[in-house]
Amino acid sequence: MASEQKAVSLKCVTCGVLLKSVQEAQTHGEITGHSDFSESTEIIKTMRCTACGKRCRNEQEQKLHSNFNEGHEDFVECEEGDNVVQTSKQFKQMKNEMLEDAGLKTKKIVDDDATVIDDANNEENDGEKIEPEVSKEMLDKLAELGFNHNRSVRALFETQSDSIEQLVTWLTEHQDDKGLDEELLVSKKKASAAAQAKKKLTKEEARVAAEKLRLDIAEKKKKEGVENEKLREKERVKSGKELLEAKKKEDELRFKRNVEVRRMEKEEEEKAREKIRVKLEEDKKERRRKLGLPEELTKEEIEKEKKRLEEKAQKAKEDQERKEKNGVGVLRPVELAEKLRKNLVEIKKTHNASNAAGVEKCYKTLLTYLGNIAKNFNAQPNDEAYEKYRSIKINGKAFLERIKAFDGDVFLKTCGFVQTVDKNGEAVLHLTKENMSLQELQAAGIEIDNALKNPFFGVL
Repeated sequence: MASEQKAVSLKCVTCGVLLKSVQEAQTHGEITGHSDFSESTEIIKTMRCTACGKRCRNEQEQKLHSNFNEGHEDFVECEEGDNVVQTSKQFKQMKNEMLEDAGLKTKKIVDDDATVIDDANNEENDGEKIEPEVSKEMLDKLAELGFNHNRSVRALFETQSDSIEQLVTWLTEHQDDKGLDEELLVSKKKASAAAQAKKKLTKEEARVAAEKLRLDIAEKKKKEGVENEKLREKERVKSGKELLEAKKKEDELRFKRNVEVRRMEKEEEEKAREKIRVKLEEDKKERRRKLGLPEELTKEEIEKEKKRLEEKAQKAKEDQERKEKNGVGVLRPVELAEKLRKNLVEIKKTHNASNAAGVEKCYKTLLTYLGNIAKNFNAQPNDEAYEKYRSIKINGKAFLERIKAFDGDVFLKTCGFVQTVDKNGEAVLHLTKENMSLQELQAAGIEIDNALKNPFFGVL
């Protein structure tokens, strides 16, 4: 275990100055009034300014000297004999140099044993002198400890402290000073300045100071609140972006999973159909064997089967034409539906990023147009409903804002609408029964409904 380092200097607790000996500490206390010292393991290394020879005993003094003297930045360690202050006069001279560096008034040094006189206060020496005003409460406490009045007044005036420990320490250190028990008399101005320095705040001054402190704290908290709110807002935006990104990735994965599931289902369905087809083929061959017929069809049977299929196809065609003529049936025109789907996808890809709400309104308006026509499909050209729903004015405000602005007129033209003029001479898009059947209207409606409800519509 490492041994404790031995103290090699004394340190003033009040100002941090390092002192070589007890004598130096006493001199420092006489000059500054500081009386609280502690042992220190720091080694005193007095540094000398290479520019002017000024000695500094710590880094604070070096910085102070450099700040007030331009170019005085280089220091070297003093030699052995010049490393410490030998006399109180030298110490007082060093104190004056520190005051001069700080831009403060210096004090005149009469001789090695004389007191220090402030040049600015020489005129006060000839004036009236009085005993300085000190705390009566502290005088009573010192009296209880056995110190006489004059000693107590001198300690209180020199230290300007309310600490019993500091006062007793000062009295102990200066117990051998000459004139310690004599009455302390100072100029009125000096006594007034000391009293003013120790003056306590009145209730009103304390209230004003407390209010100012409260306002400063409130302003600081307000600024901190604004900064914290900005940070929270950034975190919210960041979290929102991360959630949107995560949702987008999840949607993409879900879409891929759905596509894969549908692909596998189709494969399974295809395999099942293939098994059924093979089974039917085997059953057919088995029945022919039981009837004593060859397993494969003969040429006559092939021709007969071909003729039967042609007749079936012709009958299906006639049935379809009849259904379309009557406006019924469930046939979905695949080719037209594919073209309409491409139109809707193009609308979404072009405009959805800048105006998703507008794209949705366009889809709904198209669905309304076609739905009204489908509901009144059997209306005749002379009926009011025929002209009302099958003719759309292309210069109307609703059409321009909801359809034309999103290229929805291209979708209507794909449905079979043709631009023409009505009986009033206004430009319209018109749809006749010959241009679009009921089944095609229904197919178009299915595509628009899919575009509105399917979140993956137009993604791929």
